Amino acid sequence: MEQILSELSIETYGEGFIDITSVINKWIHKNNILQGILVLTTKHTSCSLTINENADPRVLEDLSSFMKA
Repeated sequence: MEQILSELSIETYGEGFIDITSVINKWIHKNNILQGILVLTTKHTSCSLTINENADPRVLEDLSSFMKA
């Protein structure tokens, strides 16, 4: 099984949510990946990853309210 190890840097501007879908899709295309498992980790203690279908914009509002509570 082939493995690809890579590092992506995504600049952030403080508190909030950032959609990284396009960055991940570009990386997948660039590496010609057709199937497999993608493992994402973060190097910053105040950063976290969430997976969301993004079908309803109110979901981000609910998540933001929850995080501030």
